[in-house]
Amino acid sequence: MVVTRPDWEVFTFVADAENDVLWRARSLYVHKAYQGPMGLGATYWYVSHRRWGRRTGILRVVAYEPDSHVAYEGSFDGGVQPRDSYRFECVDGGTRITATYAPRLSGLSRLFAAYTFMRIGRDLGDDLAQLKRLLSNPAQGDALVDAIRR
Repeated sequence: MVVTRPDWEVFTFVADAENDVLWRARSLYVHKAYQGPMGLGATYWYVSHRRWGRRTGILRVVAYEPDSHVAYEGSFDGGVQPRDSYRFECVDGGTRITATYAPRLSGLSRLFAAYTFMRIGRDLGDDLAQLKRLLSNPAQGDALVDAIRR
C-alpha cells in the first residue's frame, strides 16, 4: 500500500501507538506507560475490542529504525498475543507501507488458528485501508502532520 505522504510523516504517525485508535478499528484506548522518547522499549497500555468483549494489555516497541521500521509485541489477556511489524519505503508519489501481523497463539485460539489468521488478515486489510484514507485526506492529513511536527 502506498500513502501520498513522506516516509518520515507516515513513520512518525504509525510508530506512535497512541494513534492506533484513529486507524485500527479494534483499538479503543492506547496510552504511553512511560515518559521517555519514542523508540526501542517504549511501552503502551492498550485496550482493544474483540468479539467477546475487551482485551487489555501492554504493547512494547521491539524494533525501531527511524523512518524505516517499527515492530511491537504485546502481552494481552486472552489467547492472541500481538506481534506487528511495519516497514516504510520511500517511492514515487509517497511511502510504501508493508505490514506483517504474526501473533503468538495460545489456549483456544490455537484450536481455531486458521480462523484466527483469516480474521487477522481481514482486519489488517481494513486497518491499512483506513490508515490510507486518513493520511491521504488533505484536511485530516494536514491536521495530523501539524500534530506530528509539534
